[in-house]
Amino acid sequence: MTLTEARATIQAYMNNIGSEYDSEIGWVLDVIEDRVGSHELGDDEQAKRAARYLAETADYYGKSIQLFEQVKGKLLDDLKSTSRNWFSDTPQNKDGASEDLSHLTTFGKSETVDAMQSPISRYREAVDGLRAIYWDWSTEFINIFSMEASEL
Repeated sequence: MTLTEARATIQAYMNNIGSEYDSEIGWVLDVIEDRVGSHELGDDEQAKRAARYLAETADYYGKSIQLFEQVKGKLLDDLKSTSRNWFSDTPQNKDGASEDLSHLTTFGKSETVDAMQSPISRYREAVDGLRAIYWDWSTEFINIFSMEASEL
């Protein structure tokens, strides 16, 4: 039975025990499948062992993942750009000067306020942290179940 075929058994086991980390487990299974391809996991009993392993390690890895997801979400909320356009139909004065607000013209003025680079850097760190957790979790799974990881 390949890991892809074993997913149904693993998901059924996870549904029976009721885990709050279902989506995280789904993601790590995707990462494992990407790394090992159609590698044989074994029989139905091996699939149940894999599900037990995922359930036992979900607290550790799942909480870390959820914390990184919260940080990532908060940083995404903070990242924004503001743009303000000043526009008026008022014609230029007779000298053609339009530098002050009382003589705005149809070409107008605009100003843009960007977020600082620091939140973007922190967001990237959070994304990298998430990738590292999924990589570590999948590596531990692959080592325990003696699967060969393909190079990514």
